[in-house]
Amino acid sequence: MSTIRIRSRLAATAAAVALVGGATLATASPASGAATAGGATIIRTDETGEVVVCDDGILTVTSGVFKIVAHETLTPSGAYHLGVEGNAQGVKAVAPTGATYQLPGGFWMEMNVTPGATTQNETDIFNVIGQGSAPNFTVRGVTHTTVNANGDVTASVDHLTATGNCIHS
Repeated sequence: MSTIRIRSRLAATAAAVALVGGATLATASPASGAATAGGATIIRTDETGEVVVCDDGILTVTSGVFKIVAHETLTPSGAYHLGVEGNAQGVKAVAPTGATYQLPGGFWMEMNVTPGATTQNETDIFNVIGQGSAPNFTVRGVTHTTVNANGDVTASVDHLTATGNCIHS
C-alpha cells in the first residue's frame, strides 16, 4: 500500500476549522474567507507550490485552489453543530519526471457538540489522475469519534485506504 503525505495550507486550514470551530470562522480574514448571508464562511487557498509526497515521489502543485465552506449553528439548548466541506478546484501538479497530474478531491466533516456527548465524522477522497501514461492513485479516509460527557472516547473509527500506483521515476 502506498504511503501518501500532503503538506499544504489546506491541511492547516482544515485542521484549524475542525479543532477550533467557530473561533476560526470568526477570525477568517477578508482575503482568505468571507461570511455569507446564509451563515456560511468560505475560504479559498491557493495551493500553487504545495507538494504531495507519495512513497519516494513528490508532486509539486502548479495551479489551483482549495475551497472550504463552513456552516455553524448554535441551538437554544446549547448544542453546537459544525459542518465543513472542502474541494479542490483546478488543482494540477507535476512530478520531477515531467509527468503531469490533475488532483480532484475533497473532504466533508461534521461535528455535533451537546452537553451530553460530542460526535465527529469525516470523509475524505483524494484522487491523483496521471495524464498520458502517468499512473493514477486514490486515497480515501473515514474517521468517526464519539466522546461522552465525561470526556471518554466511546467510539472511534479511523480507516484509510489507498489504491493504484504512486509516482514512478
